[in-house]
Order: sequence, then C-alpha cells, then structure tokens
Amino acid sequence: MKALIAYEIPFSGLKNGTHYFDFEVDKDFFKNFDDSLITESTFKVNLAFDKQPSMFVLDFSFEGTFETVCDRCVESFDLPIKGKQHFIVKMRSEVGEEEEIIYIKDIETDLNVAPIIYEVLHLNLPLKRACALDNDDQPSCGFDMSDFSLEEEYDDIEDENPEDIWSALKDFNKKT
Repeated sequence: MKALIAYEIPFSGLKNGTHYFDFEVDKDFFKNFDDSLITESTFKVNLAFDKQPSMFVLDFSFEGTFETVCDRCVESFDLPIKGKQHFIVKMRSEVGEEEEIIYIKDIETDLNVAPIIYEVLHLNLPLKRACALDNDDQPSCGFDMSDFSLEEEYDDIEDENPEDIWSALKDFNKKT
C-alpha cells in the first residue's frame, strides 16, 4: 500500500475546520486492489474533510469515466459516473464500521482514504451498463433487435413430427 501514500491525510496536524483535498484516480490506483471491477478509468475525487474535536466528517464528490462493455452490443465504451458520498469517522479503542460511520483507533495520526475512495467508486457503478441513447431514444451503439430473428429456429421445431419426439423417449426408458 506504499503506492497509496498520496491518499494519506495527516489529520493530527490539521486545525479544526474544513480542509479540501483533490485526488486523481486512474488505472494505477485500482491496480493496488485485488479483484477490482474498474481497470481503465479516470476520476477526479474531491474531499471536504471537516475536522471536529470528536470526529471527522468526510464529504466525497467524484466525477469521471471507466471503461466497460455495453450490455446491448458488447462493445467497449467509457461510461461516465458522478456522485457524492458522506462518511463520519470517529475515534475509539477498536476499529470497526457501521453504515456511514468508520471507527479508527484513537492512537492514529493519519487516515488513508484510498480504501474509502475505492469502495465509494465501486458502490456507485451502475448495474445496467449500456451505450447512451441518441435523440430518437435508440442506442448510439447501433444495436438493433430486429437483426436477430428466432423464427427460423421455431420453423425447424414446427417441421418435426411430435410422434417422433415421444417415440424417442419411449425407447430411452427401455434402455435403462
């Protein structure tokens, strides 16, 4: 995780109040995590770090693109993503996590936000990944369902005699 040292925030040296941090996240960032769904990407992540006496409030906002495959046409394209996420960091003797609260040890002096950024970006990936629609509400990838027809396959099934199918099954029962 030495490569992620740029994401360390030395909060012990910060005064109470809001501090702003900007991060550039790209493919090199995601190489530091096993099983990342994001490989080729560029994101700008802005962090408003509000240091208070008993806790920290982290407000992340991010915008960028990541390379994925269209669910319709199976072509690679850059999918734009943007969003915001809010976390509270509290200090206590044990490390832990709740829904939007992260607990760190009270002896810590730095906070590495790389795992938080990784989680925020992955949780904001859309389930449906498709090329954008054009002005006519048609996919810009050019995918058209009318190019695919199952009628020919159904014609083959209709041509078969149903008696032939059942007789084959009767013979199967005699073999066992």
